[in-house]
Amino acid sequence: MNPTDPRCHKGPPLSPCIKVCRVDRAAGLCVGCWRTIDEIAAWFRLRDDEKRAVLAELPRRRDAHRSGGD
Repeated sequence: MNPTDPRCHKGPPLSPCIKVCRVDRAAGLCVGCWRTIDEIAAWFRLRDDEKRAVLAELPRRRDAHRSGGD
């Protein structure tokens, strides 16, 4: 999910999971949602502000992974 999507800012943030669960072990990220395993496991326990912080980081992670960076 795009963190600029209004659904991320009204009510509880939705999970960014797109049902493409494949972990890049070198990066430590799911290449479907770009979260870490710890973030995925903790998602339903995180506060809304913590979820929004994770969501805000996802585009940078995706872009870094695609460009070969961290």
